[in-house]
Amino acid sequence: MQENPPGVHIHQASLSKRLALFPAGAFYRTWVKTLRLRVDDSAADALGREERGAFFVMWHNRAFLSPCLHRGYRPPGKRFFGLVSASRDGAWLSAVFEQFGVATVRGSSSRRGASAMRESLRVVRAGHDLGITLDGPRGPAYAAKQGIGLLVRATGAPVVYVVPCYRSAWRLRSWDRFFVPKPFSRVDLRIDFQPETSGAFPGMSPAEVGLAIGERLRRLTAGSDPDFGL
Repeated sequence: MQENPPGVHIHQASLSKRLALFPAGAFYRTWVKTLRLRVDDSAADALGREERGAFFVMWHNRAFLSPCLHRGYRPPGKRFFGLVSASRDGAWLSAVFEQFGVATVRGSSSRRGASAMRESLRVVRAGHDLGITLDGPRGPAYAAKQGIGLLVRATGAPVVYVVPCYRSAWRLRSWDRFFVPKPFSRVDLRIDFQPETSGAFPGMSPAEVGLAIGERLRRLTAGSDPDFGL
């Protein structure tokens, strides 16, 4: 699925690093099982009936649960891909996703953007799902990049807006103050599913579509993070 154009290096985790991640993966699975997840059943039912490939969009600081959010909400056999940076940090994340059966498209707006865009289009047009953190990989936090608008206009695929609201969490000292939910805490999973995407943005440019998608995700996030005025 990945291309590697001349002069563009995609960092990959070595075999030894991948093997070292197995204990961490087991620890993560145990951690996630302790969380008390509440989900909007109507949105989940609609996702289970949607056969087209879809874009799952969320903020970078809510991505703790991203490796396992897809399971149980989509028709059997549908693959899930994550858009991950081509950097060294992205190599680690790609290796983590691999443990959970999540394939990756490697690239970002700053590195390997055109190739990542082509791969993303192929994934969704083939009927699979693609997860994107709208403000990743470097932010600013809660500011959506325009690439999602290009993808949605090119495919007409539906958009799934996902906001895990962590009721009790540690915050990392990262650019987005990443959420790490505390074990046994509650997580309210807000889902806004937009199956009518192909006709939802009449007359809008890709940039305007990207802004509209970002604003819709911001509204879904409202009240869950006082640090960013939402």
